[in-house]
Amino acid sequence: MEDLQSIGKNTIEKLRELGADKSQVVINFSEMDELTYENDDFTLFRSIDDARVSITVLKDHKKGSISINKLSDDELEEACKKVMEIASSGKADEAFDIAEKAEAKVFDSGPLKADLDNMHTLLNGLVTNCHERYPTVHIRTGVTSFTNNKSLFLNSNGVNFETRKGYYSLNTVFCAQKDGKTSSMNYEGISFQNIPKRAIEAGIFDMLFSQTSEQLDCQKIKETFKGKIILTPACFGNFLSMYFEHLRSTRIISDTSKLYGKLGEKIASEQLTVKSLPCSDKFEIPSFITGEGNEMRDMTILDKGVLENYLMGIYGANKSGHDKVTNFDSRIYIEPGKEDLEKMISHIDHGILVSRFSGGRPSTSGEFSGIAKNSYLIENGKITTPLHETMISGNLFSLFENIWGVSSNTYESGTSIIPWVGSEGVTVS
Repeated sequence: MEDLQSIGKNTIEKLRELGADKSQVVINFSEMDELTYENDDFTLFRSIDDARVSITVLKDHKKGSISINKLSDDELEEACKKVMEIASSGKADEAFDIAEKAEAKVFDSGPLKADLDNMHTLLNGLVTNCHERYPTVHIRTGVTSFTNNKSLFLNSNGVNFETRKGYYSLNTVFCAQKDGKTSSMNYEGISFQNIPKRAIEAGIFDMLFSQTSEQLDCQKIKETFKGKIILTPACFGNFLSMYFEHLRSTRIISDTSKLYGKLGEKIASEQLTVKSLPCSDKFEIPSFITGEGNEMRDMTILDKGVLENYLMGIYGANKSGHDKVTNFDSRIYIEPGKEDLEKMISHIDHGILVSRFSGGRPSTSGEFSGIAKNSYLIENGKITTPLHETMISGNLFSLFENIWGVSSNTYESGTSIIPWVGSEGVTVS
């Protein structure tokens, strides 16, 4: 990364000459090889190179930021002048700052080069296995890619982090079709450093293909009820993201967070422990530094329902007077429970398994409503009938307080590890 170091240091120096009090420069260079399967055929192979420079300056407590996709001396000089103009017209705020000086480090992970033959074999095998096992399931789009990303983070305080990550991704969109009927669309995507032998056995491809094949004949809920639900890992991850908004700077600063001021208090079920483990070898794809230039550290967010940390960066911490955290909610790990999914289902007399949730963001008070998709009715302790798109509604904070079960089996996407989660008090209609 010798060239990136030179570009970055020269840019920091140029900003100093232009009068910046503090500055940071982030240079990203990525190479991606991508293979696409669409409409029953391999339709595209392409290689994409992308270079981007993001510059942030502070001048008289005013902040300016700019991003460009060219690395020539002239383009960078023009960007430096422009970002200083942006800062000069901004509003002063003493909470603006950049990361403090840290020991320079180089992070490296994953393969350096794509294995194109095995990428094709992986995707072709997934399509073939899907058609053999589930003839009605149609993979609308399948994309396998390899990304090699190099980045450099420098700032005027002396932060100097070099990062290189190589990894593969496999993403699919699919539905079932038969006799003029079409199921709801579904999708699955995972990331990994080492190409698996059989894609259908990675992630939960096989489970989702099987469920999709069943969803050609769906039924409607016969009557509205309030009861128990089980959220799939992807669906619970969606609700967790909405819940975490109340731990972030934006809501805390605007005084719209319902969880602010509750550090050390029990805010969720004791069944729920959530950690951010960017340094753990549990994850296929590691994460090393934040977008603000702080090295990541493992961190507990919820410990048996007790709030251990907010998710605030530099600005939010300075504005609210709290300590900043180093990694927000990267690489989420939810501790598994003691019962497997089948056992959890056996506890439900009448409820639903929610695979996907489509709806707007909850209100400030946490009220939500939306459509449960690719979901199932649970009766007398067993999954029975696939459901038409069904309305569900409830309160976000009650959903987390009322968690009654966390499965022992987990879903590993490469960047998160999440179990199935049971809650109650949700209205199904």
